[in-house]
Amino acid sequence: MRHQNKPSVTRRSLLRLLVLLAGICVLVGLVGTVVGWVGTYLVPVVMIIVVIIFTLALVMWAVERLPEFPNRDWWQ
Repeated sequence: MRHQNKPSVTRRSLLRLLVLLAGICVLVGLVGTVVGWVGTYLVPVVMIIVVIIFTLALVMWAVERLPEFPNRDWWQ
């Protein structure tokens, strides 16, 4: 009976997460207002870098999954 008035852990965690997310949004909004180039230049550059890194990781994963050929060590 004592635990009925106590909020659950998941509700507290969700509230904490929402407050953190709101704080981050406010901070990004303030930075975007103070420095106008963040939204114009920095976000697209970061997105391009992320796409390049993701593409390289995907290519490396695909190359590792290729079958090994019997004459792989012909250099030696």
